[in-house]
Amino acid sequence: MAPVDWPQFHFDASHVGWNQSEHKLKVSNVGNLTVKWSKVLRTGGDLSPVLAQDVLYVGTDTHGYLYALDAKDGQLLWYRHALRDFPITSAPAVANGIVYVGTARADDGGGQHGIILAVDAESGARIWAKTTAGAIYGAPCVDGNVVYVANAIRANDQASPSGCVYALDASSGSKLGKHLTADWVLGSPTVSGDLLYFSCADHSVYAVDKTNLNNQSPAWSHSFGNLEPWNTPAVDGDVVYVTAGPDVNCLHPQNPTLDWTYTTQDKILSSPAVAGGVVYVGSTDKQVYAIHDGNLVWPEPVLTGGEIRSSPAVANGVVYVGSSDHHLYVIDAATGDLLNPNLDAGDPVISSPAVANGVVYVGSGTDQTHGYITAYDLH
Repeated sequence: MAPVDWPQFHFDASHVGWNQSEHKLKVSNVGNLTVKWSKVLRTGGDLSPVLAQDVLYVGTDTHGYLYALDAKDGQLLWYRHALRDFPITSAPAVANGIVYVGTARADDGGGQHGIILAVDAESGARIWAKTTAGAIYGAPCVDGNVVYVANAIRANDQASPSGCVYALDASSGSKLGKHLTADWVLGSPTVSGDLLYFSCADHSVYAVDKTNLNNQSPAWSHSFGNLEPWNTPAVDGDVVYVTAGPDVNCLHPQNPTLDWTYTTQDKILSSPAVAGGVVYVGSTDKQVYAIHDGNLVWPEPVLTGGEIRSSPAVANGVVYVGSSDHHLYVIDAATGDLLNPNLDAGDPVISSPAVANGVVYVGSGTDQTHGYITAYDLH
């Protein structure tokens, strides 16, 4: 069986975080997961890894290093200092032999700007770089031969915040379209069908025509009142899931009113995963939730020892999510039972795991420490 990739944040352009092709790891054996290898990186940060063609790619915040590691043993294949004085502030995305990653840098006047960088996946050599009007915090989203990237604009301390979503030619970086937003966009754009979805700090989620971003009128939008949806929407078929404040929300694109809302006990900084119509999400209340039709699936949420900023990954009936208590949690997706209590990563896990080919990859560490990428398998 050919290896399966996890080539961008939350698996694919719809950002559901569900690898339906994983068959090696399952509820009955993940209790035997142990460390396959661990690699120390120069600095930490989000460290959400992606996988393509048996190579793992990950970027670090503080010094802006992009790493390519052999997925089998963690050996360094190459690394590059992405751009001088530009920390890498997004997870990478990989498609057609090119790695894309977003950066951000503060200006002397109090503003920020960013660059999306495209490098050769085999060598790390730069292919193109495109300056954006603001900082890039959400991962690039690759759909066909188009890269979508969102940013947060603040020209100086006095300027009103704003943002935009770009469509770029994946091969050349040429701008294909630009959609202006009323406030910052911190998550990744999500693509499903002909629509592109994004959460905006103006308290709303938007859907726009992905083929014509220059049309400044959205296909639809929905406001969450005074709650801010900071994270990446997940789109499963004809249903959109997006968090805002402490709430998990379900909307239907054809009729963008709320179908249901589930409220956790604190704000959500985790993007939702969706598998089989069930939404999995972590909260800063230290708990992991499984929600279907607005109701909790498990007898109770899974309580961890720290805030959850990691976005869950789902594969073959198992949920994987990190916590700031330094642990990777492995949970039965159906029952909420903890399947492996022994995966201590040694540092806070704010990254989002990637699960493929019988291996779980996850980053740990903050931008004040060394970072680590750890691979777990059944040996």
